[in-house]
Amino acid sequence: MRRGNNEGTIYKRSDGRWEAAISLGNGDRRSFYAKTKQEAAAKLHQALRNLQDGRTRYRSDRQYTQMIVVSRLAFYRHCVERRAIPNLVLDYSLCKEHKPPPVPSCP
Repeated sequence: MRRGNNEGTIYKRSDGRWEAAISLGNGDRRSFYAKTKQEAAAKLHQALRNLQDGRTRYRSDRQYTQMIVVSRLAFYRHCVERRAIPNLVLDYSLCKEHKPPPVPSCP
């Protein structure tokens, strides 16, 4: 029997596992894997219930990548502001105090 729209899908993979997949509504899909068809159906049912109740919001791969990039950039900014910039200022002030030796004149 065919499932309706937004009810998910269950099928057997070539490696012998069962895969249950749901559509997230924005064109992305989330997959769940299990050893038996019954386990895959249970995971699909739980995921659909969570999605409909709004208890769990599944992120697409694009959203997950964006979240990682934003957090990494914030970490790098922290490192630059706390470590690199003070060291650069210190190095620059030391360079200003240092007087280069005079250049010898040509005869």
